[in-house]
Amino acid sequence: MNARRDLHRTVDLGDHDSPDEVEAAAVEAAVAGEFDEARCLFVLAGEAHMEDGDPGRGVSLFRRALELAEEHLGADDEDTLVVRGFLGRALTEASLFLEAEEVLTELLVDRDRLLEIGRAHV
Repeated sequence: MNARRDLHRTVDLGDHDSPDEVEAAAVEAAVAGEFDEARCLFVLAGEAHMEDGDPGRGVSLFRRALELAEEHLGADDEDTLVVRGFLGRALTEASLFLEAEEVLTELLVDRDRLLEIGRAHV
């Protein structure tokens, strides 16, 4: 653990004591078919691991959250797009720059496309 975590955690883990506990709860929620809860918990665990200086673990957890979001919300849902942004940031912090560029570029293209669709309906 780093000193920052010991002194002040900015990610609120709720009733959980550690990012690993949050991840375990996410897996349990997914197995129980509580996909929204699982997605949110995977994101929370990913953010906590990022805060603890483990972007590689964050990448893994954001990928799991993204799978759930795409499957249960759809590719264009706002929550799915947000998870893609988290994944892009984690990939960048994990020095996986080519994949980060791909994820973030596709996210920008999709956001622009959805913005244009929204403008066309006004």
